[in-house]
Amino acid sequence: MDLIRQEFEASLQEAGLEIERDKELKTQGHSFTRVHAPWPSYDLKEESGFGSTMSTVWRKMNQPFQPKVPHQDHERTKFLTHCFSRDKLHLYNIPSKDTFFDNATRGRIVYEILRRTVCVRTCQTIGISTLIAKGVYDAAFPLHDGDYKVIGQPEERSDRQVLHDEWAKYSAFYKYQPIDLVRKYFGEKIGLYFAWLGVYTQLLIPASIVESLCSDMEWRRLEMCDERLNFTMCPLCDGACDFWHLSTACGTARASHLFDNPATVFFAIFMSLWAVLFLEHWKRRQISLSFSWDLTGIEDDEEHPRPRYETILLQKKQRKEKKVKKKKKKKKNEAAIEKLTLKDRLPGYFINVSSILFMFGLTFSAVFGVIIYRITVSALMAMSPDPETKSNVRVTVTATAVIINLVVILILDEIYGAVALWLTELEIPKTETHFEERLILKAFLLKFMNAYAPIFYVAFFKGRYVLHERVNHLPLKNMYSSILSIFVVRVWVFTRRFAGRPGNYVYVFNDYRMEECAPGGCLIELCIQLSIIMLGKQLIQNNIFEIGIPKLKKLVRAIKDKGSAEKKMEEERPPQHGCL
Repeated sequence: MDLIRQEFEASLQEAGLEIERDKELKTQGHSFTRVHAPWPSYDLKEESGFGSTMSTVWRKMNQPFQPKVPHQDHERTKFLTHCFSRDKLHLYNIPSKDTFFDNATRGRIVYEILRRTVCVRTCQTIGISTLIAKGVYDAAFPLHDGDYKVIGQPEERSDRQVLHDEWAKYSAFYKYQPIDLVRKYFGEKIGLYFAWLGVYTQLLIPASIVESLCSDMEWRRLEMCDERLNFTMCPLCDGACDFWHLSTACGTARASHLFDNPATVFFAIFMSLWAVLFLEHWKRRQISLSFSWDLTGIEDDEEHPRPRYETILLQKKQRKEKKVKKKKKKKKNEAAIEKLTLKDRLPGYFINVSSILFMFGLTFSAVFGVIIYRITVSALMAMSPDPETKSNVRVTVTATAVIINLVVILILDEIYGAVALWLTELEIPKTETHFEERLILKAFLLKFMNAYAPIFYVAFFKGRYVLHERVNHLPLKNMYSSILSIFVVRVWVFTRRFAGRPGNYVYVFNDYRMEECAPGGCLIELCIQLSIIMLGKQLIQNNIFEIGIPKLKKLVRAIKDKGSAEKKMEEERPPQHGCL
């Protein structure tokens, strides 16, 4: 390990980076090697009148929502932009070599050198990622701009401290984002992402207001809630269940009517217009930021092959050279292995297709398992002698099934993310762009199927199978009604075989009847499923996994470090001798 580390660090110094090591030698614990990028390594008129008055009023009204970020004067002079080259230093406007490149650009330069440095003598590997996988290094990460806690005056805050106080705190949720500072600290790519997120969140405010108005409006009394009509319904199960009155399901129907009323049509039209408005507004915002950040004339960076691709290509070349004995054949083979062929990637493609099909089957199996759970628990609770248990069958079964669905989705979501990354590595993409595109496609397919398969079942399949036989006798007035009748009859025949009809139900495992929707429809169950899964994923996956667990690890690490420091001080303390 030491020889590999020495060779890798020597290669980094040859590439122009500076290496800084810990001064004191440690026999236990971690030691840090800091990598710096010095300068030679960078190859790589005012309005007036009514409009001005309104602008001033708007600025004053908008002032409480602005983050307290030091004002940065943007010069009116526009400079030409060109890819940096040391051969053309005289053409660049370089006021200071220390501030010409920001921290984000320096980090990208250092990381690019780290991931492309070769170790040939000690091990046939390329890049820091391979060395981390081999255990030569534990990790590699960029350093932050000092501590995030403000010690001096607020005017002397660093960029990290400003971002922590005005952007990353929960108490700053109502403020606009300091996008220019985010771009300066993290780079243009991250800056554009958070700019998009800000536009999206901002435009969700009117959409949420309209949705609240559409949901909370009072509607006329439902017919099924009128006890005088006294509709008598078939038993929900065979043998143990009795006939029941439709008016007993009035509460569920009223709750469903909050989301299924005439205003829902208006809200659907409004959201279509909202989506168009959001896209157009984001286009304007993106072009404005691209112009102010001088990204309009920049061509895409020249993409180099990924280190893993080059490593496998190097290993293939070495295997070829071992088999070749004559020089003429050697030259021919060197020309033939400039890139990986379909034959090299075929095992990865085969594993990809097989694994994705297996994951689809696993998702459908999980959904089917929850369906079986709902059917069996519904039947068992319906046969209970307790009247309260019988009256709460649907609510209990729906709530528990949704929670089980949420747990399964969260577990499979983490598994599918790791599987998508592993499958993409097996394909051996040549560039990072190809790698990201394939990874996004696989992650989208697996996670979309995982999250929305149970919702699709409730929305489009559950409760739509019990139809009346009068469909067979629809009058055929013209050609269009004939086609529609044939289509409806065929759908009815297919679905009737799946779930049956009153008097001729389909049973699962010869004992349990297929589940049906509530009398008010499946929409309320769909809303419960959507809300719990979406809120649960946001709360658990985004907050607990991404925020809570890292903070818990940090707390445990701080407690361990404090205990080890006290133990070390106790060992270093000189022995005390008592006096007699």
